[in-house]
Amino acid sequence: MAKFINIDLTAYGVHVSSNIHVIGLPSMTGLDGFVHNLERHFGFVTRSWSFAYRQCDMTDGHLRIANCEVGSNNSRSPSTPSTILDKRTATVAGFLIIEIEDEPQSTLNEMLIQMEDGIESLRFCGGTLMVMPNSGIKVWGDIHQALGSIRRLNRRPHFFMEDQEALLNDVPDGLGKLDWLMDLIARPKQYDKAVDQVAYEGDYKGFLTPVIKGYALLENPRERAPVRCDYAHAYAEPVLSVVRMRTLLSVIAELNAEQQTPPVFWLNEMKTEGATPHWDITSYQIAL
Repeated sequence: MAKFINIDLTAYGVHVSSNIHVIGLPSMTGLDGFVHNLERHFGFVTRSWSFAYRQCDMTDGHLRIANCEVGSNNSRSPSTPSTILDKRTATVAGFLIIEIEDEPQSTLNEMLIQMEDGIESLRFCGGTLMVMPNSGIKVWGDIHQALGSIRRLNRRPHFFMEDQEALLNDVPDGLGKLDWLMDLIARPKQYDKAVDQVAYEGDYKGFLTPVIKGYALLENPRERAPVRCDYAHAYAEPVLSVVRMRTLLSVIAELNAEQQTPPVFWLNEMKTEGATPHWDITSYQIAL
């Protein structure tokens, strides 16, 4: 048996610039890193996790210019301005839902006390974390109880991100994958039967948005100084994907219709293909 921990939180100054193309949501890797940080600090084992957003409001960003040029020996010197970066932050609120391995009640009680005392000292995707005083940190026996409690504790709409990467693998003839992604996210954000069903021949795909799914390594990890905590380091490039925003009510309705607990949340998998391993964070937040 597993347990589900609901953490009702608000975080300020959260980084929402995954790269110059994807701005507006915390990166998958940032959220995943926070969950692993909770594991290290409080001693539970995570099976899966998800995040139900009720707020993600961007604050004013600031321009940051990196002055450098790359010489023939790949060394950098402070002389030539490079690309201007827009560092954006946001206020993020919602429920972090973590599925953990079952623990004896005494161990679980002690862990929850430690979390209530220490979780706000951790950084949430670069931001400052505050746990909501009324709902705080709760433990539930299954996913139905965990989702139902969100609806009872906070009446504001909540949204999950559902993986829709499969859409990118079905590119129409004559379009590149990036062109097809732009076409997908440009579709109407609300379903209007009189308009959208005609425009898309009934192929309504919901509110789609791009995300950074993970990172493709450009080299094998190796020791490089200075690197935090002595981790192996590798240069990488982001992998673009697409997700659908699903309302909490639609997720609950589909779970109730199927009367079963689906495979849920983000799944982490290290894929190695020759000399270019690929760190892949696949989004199955409430996989439907």
